[in-house]
Amino acid sequence: MKKIFQNCSILFSGLVSLGISLAYYIKSFELYSDVYGTDISFNSDYIAAILVSLCLVIFGVISIYQNIKHKKENILLAPSLGIVASAITSFYPLGYFFKQLGKGKQAGDYLNYLFIGLVALGIFFYFIFKFLSEYSKVETFKKED
Repeated sequence: MKKIFQNCSILFSGLVSLGISLAYYIKSFELYSDVYGTDISFNSDYIAAILVSLCLVIFGVISIYQNIKHKKENILLAPSLGIVASAITSFYPLGYFFKQLGKGKQAGDYLNYLFIGLVALGIFFYFIFKFLSEYSKVETFKKED
């Protein structure tokens, strides 16, 4: 029961963050440079947030289904979705930080991107090692059959 509650909270947080990021993404299209709306600019931070939110929603739905049906077939699902979500969360801010440095802007203005990227990079490596350990367990079970 505790596992189902955890997965429901992951699904709920994924849906909330997806809704918020979609709302901000749609709202970002309201910035026009002229009266005709020929220059539509949007914030690409929201696209990264949408993709991470989708990973959370997919993980929540599949893990709730597995807990209800008591299936353990997709044991590699959690680490692989964690790798995707943490890769987006780490590489996008790091790329943005270094892009701004390349443009000659001050590093102090974009340190929050650097810190978010470094923390997410640590989580990324954690999920890679978790995926490799789970994959080796799955492969040893297949070899024994």
